[in-house]
Amino acid sequence: MSRFFASGASSSSESESSDEEEELSEEEQQVAAPKAPAKGANAFMKTPGESDSDTDDDDKKRVVRSQRDKKWDQMSEMINDMKNHVKINDWVAISDDFDKLTKLINKSNAVIAKEGIPKMYFKALLFLESVLNKSLENKEAKKAMSSSNAKALNTMKQKLRKLVKTHEAEIDKIKKESGGDDDDDDDDMDDDEEEEESQVKKSELAAVASKMAEVKGAQKGPKAIKDYNEAEIDGKLDEILALRGRKGTKKEEQILVLKALAATTKRPSKLVELLGHTIAFYFDIHNSMLVPMPIKVWKEVFDVFRQILQTLVANPDLKVEVVEGSTVIDTVQMTTAELGDEDDEYIDSGVTQMTGNVLAYLERIDDEWYKSLQQQDPHSPEYVTRLKDEVPLINLMQDTLAYYDSKPPTSESLADAARVGSRIVEHTYYREQSLFDMAMNNAEKRKVQLAEAAVAAEAEAVAAEAKAKEEEEAMEEEENDKDDDDDDDDDDEPV
Repeated sequence: MSRFFASGASSSSESESSDEEEELSEEEQQVAAPKAPAKGANAFMKTPGESDSDTDDDDKKRVVRSQRDKKWDQMSEMINDMKNHVKINDWVAISDDFDKLTKLINKSNAVIAKEGIPKMYFKALLFLESVLNKSLENKEAKKAMSSSNAKALNTMKQKLRKLVKTHEAEIDKIKKESGGDDDDDDDDMDDDEEEEESQVKKSELAAVASKMAEVKGAQKGPKAIKDYNEAEIDGKLDEILALRGRKGTKKEEQILVLKALAATTKRPSKLVELLGHTIAFYFDIHNSMLVPMPIKVWKEVFDVFRQILQTLVANPDLKVEVVEGSTVIDTVQMTTAELGDEDDEYIDSGVTQMTGNVLAYLERIDDEWYKSLQQQDPHSPEYVTRLKDEVPLINLMQDTLAYYDSKPPTSESLADAARVGSRIVEHTYYREQSLFDMAMNNAEKRKVQLAEAAVAAEAEAVAAEAKAKEEEEAMEEEENDKDDDDDDDDDDEPV
């Protein structure tokens, strides 16, 4: 062999031996060190047979659980949550947990068809029934509940009653096994769970309870309008009037607040004032002279005005102060509450204010009715439907006329009554005689009814005054008798 080939062979043999040594050293290193998971480009270049889970198979093994175990564990967790909420008496959360539990039962039809409903579900029903009965018996605690919590309690009562009736046989069987005591059922549910509870679980429960208490405190929010006293009603009305006419004010929300205040107040003077402001806010929203007021809004204004008229008729001694052309600056209330002898007692001042007057409201309602007819097609069914509102409108005018007739005759009241009468004539002068006679008979009957109602109200007021006077005299007699007895006791004592 030539020297050239000899040198090449020797070099190749040397390189092969060196490569073998390097491979052996690398294999030893790989055996010594555990395999690291492939990352980056190495992960991308993995062979199809390799996977990330191959390295973890030795450390972790997959646990295969049946569908039954999964559903039963979920049910147990939901029951635990329900019990935790029972401890803090949060019936809103209890109702939500109960709904989730019911949905889980409905979704587990396939498992239940094979295994049946587990006993812990029926024990949970028994537990809830016993807790619910105790909560309903404790009337003082029920009164102290918030409105949402009390509502959830009543809803829970109805839901539970249906389910207990459905599963009556299974529940009776469990009652017999436990001796018929609901508390024993509660203990049976807690036996397996309370043994596994640790201090960490208790601390977590305390944290959950504190959070729920904070949430409940945050849900209380401001005081409800229905719980306002008369002074708070005056304060709320001041806030609304201060915002009237300002940019960005939502008049629809203010109208709802005014209606709620009117439903809460017990003073007739304040009721008339609040209803008057309600109509004024309606007119602020729809103040166009060309576009008619929507029919729905018109009917709402109609009802509010009728309520004002009924209040004025029922309280004939109520003095009305008219605020002419009320602006934002002039709109201040004059019927502030006067405190009585007790903290919760308020005296009606007997004076009310209106941002307008009865006649102005009636004329605006009548004008809006005519305006809506002018904007509609006379051949459409909507036009015929709108014409049917004329009869209640005429009756309202007749009631207004009877109200003016019941007042002491003055030049102003007579002039207002004449304007109301002219409006009635405009609606009835072209009618047939029979319809006109019917309208007049209705007007006379209404007038008689209003007069009888006024006489009855006056008689009730006189009877109430007489009764109050008799009670005062009886109290004075008792005090005098008590003083006489004390004097006799003093005389009997030895000197």
